[in-house]
Amino acid sequence: MELRNCPVCGKLFVYTVRNLCPECAKKDEENFEKVRQYLYDVPQATLEEIAEKNRRSRKECSGIFKRRPAYAEKEQPEHSEL
Repeated sequence: MELRNCPVCGKLFVYTVRNLCPECAKKDEENFEKVRQYLYDVPQATLEEIAEKNRRSRKECSGIFKRRPAYAEKEQPEHSEL
């Protein structure tokens, strides 16, 4: 059992898979879902639009896809050609 401090809130937690305490991991997952849903609804959105509409910084929004590269590659909605 390895104890670590959460890099977001500083709280001590038992490290399992993610380097976040359970509370911050839950918030991170909720933020990811909001951004993912926005991209599903507006697939042509720019990083600036995503950040503005989700009240996140550009860095936070781009970090979401760095932490979840499988989404960036596989789960993006398909675009139909007109």
